[in-house]
Amino acid sequence: SGTFYTLVATVAVVPLLYLKSIKLLVIPAILADVIIVFGLIVIFTYDFIRIDKVHESVSAAKWAGLPLFFGIAVFAFEGINMILPVEQS
Repeated sequence: SGTFYTLVATVAVVPLLYLKSIKLLVIPAILADVIIVFGLIVIFTYDFIRIDKVHESVSAAKWAGLPLFFGIAVFAFEGINMILPVEQS
């Protein structure tokens, strides 16, 4: 249920509020970056291997999904403006 997931997220995030310095997050951030790069490599490799098996009737994009795409893109890059000032402080 939604309450359970909220409680789990709260238990995971609350200890982060007590960090005095974000230097403690350097190793987890590097690990997260490595995992993201590994995931991208796996996804692109899979895509390039199977690219010839895509049927012609599958459209690359639909105009109806364009607003959703821009919403997700803006939301994803919105966090960068919050993190950079925190790292510089």
